[in-house]
Amino acid sequence: MDYAVKAQWIAALRSGKYKQGKHRLRSDTDEFCCLGVLCDISPAARWNGTRAVGCSGDIEDASVIGLPKSVQRWAVLPTTGPAVKRGFLSALNDQGVPFSEIADLIERDL
Repeated sequence: MDYAVKAQWIAALRSGKYKQGKHRLRSDTDEFCCLGVLCDISPAARWNGTRAVGCSGDIEDASVIGLPKSVQRWAVLPTTGPAVKRGFLSALNDQGVPFSEIADLIERDL
């Protein structure tokens, strides 16, 4: 993972700026999944309501629950390892694991 992006994401998760939500990148009431926080800090995405849209504007690079490919590329997210198993971080988020603990995991394992 890109070191600067990782540091920015961890700082955002620990900042207290984001209210944690579940099951969506961003809710109608501005609650965020941990992955939604990554989308929010990324210049590679913009919000269209609660849908994160990649900068290309391509409808196939948009999502309400998963990271747009443009954000994955910007963050240089690894495709293997325990912290990046499909849905692992979002599953922890949806189970109510606080952002601070998710930030610790990202810091340690990504």
